[in-house]
Amino acid sequence: MTAFLCLNLNLFVFLTHAIEGIKIETGGEWENYTQIIFEPLWTIRRELVWISIFGYVFFIVLYAALYLYLRQND
Repeated sequence: MTAFLCLNLNLFVFLTHAIEGIKIETGGEWENYTQIIFEPLWTIRRELVWISIFGYVFFIVLYAALYLYLRQND
């Protein structure tokens, strides 16, 4: 349960970082907030977005490994 909550928190942090990166680049117009979701990822040039994507994937792998380790030792 705790891992699930932390995973959702990481998703929220990832989306917040992505939106803030787009907001800084475009001047904060509302139409550009959803650009991160609807544009293909290879067209986004903000390094902050890539760092948060890799961080999010890292935490998914970490939680999956921890879950499998604890499940195996039960």
